[in-house]
Amino acid sequence: MTNISLGSGTLRKVDMRTEYDHQGEHSEQRIQSTLSGMLCCSSRSNVVAAHDPKSAHVQTNDTTVNEIEATVHSQISDDTMKGEDINKAELPSFECWRHRPLLLTSGPGTTCKEGLDQNNLPIGEEIPFETDMFQGKFLMRIRNAPNTPDQQYFSGKKRTKQMVIQGRFKKQISCDDIYIGDKYEKPLQIFPLVKLAIPMFRKLVPGISIDLSSEKQKVLMLMGGESRTISIDLPGEEPDMSGDLTENHIGRMGNFKSITKRRKMLRQPKLASKHFYDPKYVYTFQFYDDIIDITNHTINLPIGKISLFRFLNRQPMTFAVTTADEKELFSFKFYHEKSIES
Repeated sequence: MTNISLGSGTLRKVDMRTEYDHQGEHSEQRIQSTLSGMLCCSSRSNVVAAHDPKSAHVQTNDTTVNEIEATVHSQISDDTMKGEDINKAELPSFECWRHRPLLLTSGPGTTCKEGLDQNNLPIGEEIPFETDMFQGKFLMRIRNAPNTPDQQYFSGKKRTKQMVIQGRFKKQISCDDIYIGDKYEKPLQIFPLVKLAIPMFRKLVPGISIDLSSEKQKVLMLMGGESRTISIDLPGEEPDMSGDLTENHIGRMGNFKSITKRRKMLRQPKLASKHFYDPKYVYTFQFYDDIIDITNHTINLPIGKISLFRFLNRQPMTFAVTTADEKELFSFKFYHEKSIES
């Protein structure tokens, strides 16, 4: 449980290991998304909540969330928002977007199977791709994304998205060298709470890599520790990545007694360095959460929903896998129509 201070108020204790869905699973993967949400809040003391000195409890409601967004918007100068715009010339017109208002594209250096439009990829379907360091398939399910198959997947779950990566590494790589997360070309719209949040999250997740002071910012975590399930199979024996995925053959990577132990160990660089990804196997990684709502472009926090549009500074949401020295294995980008129009 963690106390978070915002100005003169105090946000009530937040449990970073909150349940995701009816299956009773727990995970600090929530931390990455919660961090993003926290960083886009203002530190103005008169905004977040009415503090009750008797109960030391923060009262939050829809009005409070609206005030947060209004203050966030007011603190972002017009000059900042005028920065380098999305290159619209590289994107199809809105009318051609498969899943309008959403658009999925591959990142630089990520080549998708011939016949697929790299700048207008299908959401909810398997996407074969290849790079210099990895060959495999990418699948992203998004709750309420238009014109997508298998929305039934979300029935009975709190999840807002599921991401599955399946494939083979082209050379042996240590588990402490592969990160997954968000990378951005322009600075995010971050507020003073970052000074408190970064040390807190580094303590909770030893392997987290955060840079929110450079022009190109990132929030990355060790892939082996963040994956909800991993299946390690011989070629031709890998599971259907659109089916129900479970942890399989993890002994091929190391002696982990449970998923919880595997995730805890592979989040720590020193322990992760004792294990590696073997190019003779096909790896299936599954990720999901209930924090980031891509369709509505919001961050769902205990205090309410906060818009991603300004926070991302008119950039697409990026999912990237990189090495520790930032060589990109592959990446995919999600655009929202309103981010381009704004």
